[in-house]
Formats: sequence, C-alpha cells, structure tokens
Amino acid sequence: MGTTGAVGAQTIKKSTVEKNAGEFMIEINKIHNLDCIKAIKLIDDESVDLIITDPPYNIGQENKRTKVGNVIMTNKEAWGEWDDYEPAEFELFFTNYLKECFRILKREGVMYCFSARKDNGFYIHKAVDIGFTYLNSLAIVKDNPLPHFAKTNFRSAFELCFYVCKGDKPKTFNFISQQECVNVYRYLIGIKDTEHPTEKPLNFFRRLIKISSNEGDLVFDGFMGSGTTAVASKQLNRNFIGFEINESYLAMANKRLSQNTLFNVQRFHDNDFINLWLNFGLYVGVCIVIVISLFYGIMQRKNYVKNKNG
Repeated sequence: MGTTGAVGAQTIKKSTVEKNAGEFMIEINKIHNLDCIKAIKLIDDESVDLIITDPPYNIGQENKRTKVGNVIMTNKEAWGEWDDYEPAEFELFFTNYLKECFRILKREGVMYCFSARKDNGFYIHKAVDIGFTYLNSLAIVKDNPLPHFAKTNFRSAFELCFYVCKGDKPKTFNFISQQECVNVYRYLIGIKDTEHPTEKPLNFFRRLIKISSNEGDLVFDGFMGSGTTAVASKQLNRNFIGFEINESYLAMANKRLSQNTLFNVQRFHDNDFINLWLNFGLYVGVCIVIVISLFYGIMQRKNYVKNKNG
C-alpha cells in the first residue's frame, strides 16, 4: 500500500478462505472479475481506508419503467438480470455485505453506501446495529430527471447514500470549501462515460475521495460497475480494489482505466467550475432553441393571418 495510485503487482496480505486453493493474495489497483460477497472474504480485517459503494437496489421489477438510451423499457429488461431479489433474500445479502465492509474498514475509516430511497433508513439502522456510527445522508440530484411515463406519481429526481464511520468520528475529513462540503450534489443525467445503466457521476465520487481520504490510501468498492470509484481513485493518487462479476461492465471499467481514456476523462472532469459552465451552456442552448421556436411560431402565425386577410 506504499505507493500512490500506481498500478502494479501490489497485494494485500494473504488471507485464508474456505476454498480448495487455501491461501490467496489479492492484487490492488485492479478490478477483479469475482462475486463480491465471496471475494470480499479475501480482504484482511481493517485494511481499507475508505469505502464508496453502490450495491444493487432491488428495483429490477416488471412493473417499473426506465429509459436506456432512447428506448423505454421495464426495469427488469434494463437491469433485472442482477437487480431482482426476493425481499428476505435481499435483506440478507445487503446485511452480510455491510458486515464485511465493517470488518475490512480501518478504525475511524468511513463508508459511503448508496441504496434505494425506500430502504435507506432501514439499512442505516442495520449499519448502526453492526457497529457503524451514522454521520449523514447525501443526495445526488438530477436536474433533468426522466419523465414519469404513467403520470401517476412524482418524477424520480434524486438518489441517496448514507455516510457512516467505524468509530465515533472519521480520522480524515478534508474540508475543501463551504460550496463543496454540502450533502447535495446536482448533475445532469445523460452525460456519461459508458453505457452502464446506473453509472454515477465521476465528479461526485472524486469529491468524496478528496474529502475522506489522502494520497496513497486504499479505496474499496465491492460493486465497481462501470469503474467510477476506480477511475476517481486513480486520478487522485489513491489505491483501489474492488469486484465486478459482470464481464461486459468490467470491460467498460477497464477501458476507462486505460491511460489514454483516463487522461481524457480527467481533463473533462477535473474542475467543478468547468462542469458548472458546461451545464450552464446546456441550459442556455435549450433556452435559445425555445425562443427561436416561439419566434418562428409567431412569424408563421402572422404570415397565416396576413395571407388569409390578403
């Protein structure tokens, strides 16, 4: 764990797990194509400085709709393959994952864990029962949420993650600024680096890593998905380790981690001020289109009236 974010054959100390191979050495600065619930047992007690993780939400049902690209489909069609559990099965899965996260996290280390809105409070209580200290809840807010296709409820415009500590208070909290150290992060959906259906905003993860870790620290994510945690860690000279069982998502993540891709992504995401102006430019562009459309409509109407009266 000595170097700062350099990809290499570094390993966490050997751990014994209930497998025929006996002892394992698990490489850091790599996303492993393994089942998280089994593979997390390869990681030693209190060896991780920070956890940022986005487990399944258990919302891959047939009766809910989402949009992938330009196609409207059921949640089950979009991600039901890996996000559809029986309630009791899901509770056991999530609780066991929280227990393992508590085990591998260092004393005074922190975890940011996403969950479905309806489950957020429930799993905060589970985390506290396990031994975590609850510190806060954070929201990522979508300024351009998807329409509600059935028009029977409010549009879904935010997601929640809870912020907990192993101990009374975190060892590391780098207070960057009043503007950045706020528990709401606004962004636009559709600006993505991969085709992963639930990719989280890279700049949000960069902010969490800057605040809750230091260079050379080890960051863990058991459900790497498109690799956002790994990319943000590498950009900020942190080591990372994690798992992704889906091979196509793993390929997306590894592509982002490639040197050229990483450089381009970092240039784009490196400055919140740049992103602010990009978002502002997008809004201005939409407003201009609306004004032009209205003006064109008015002119068409005037020409129609003129021709009719003429």
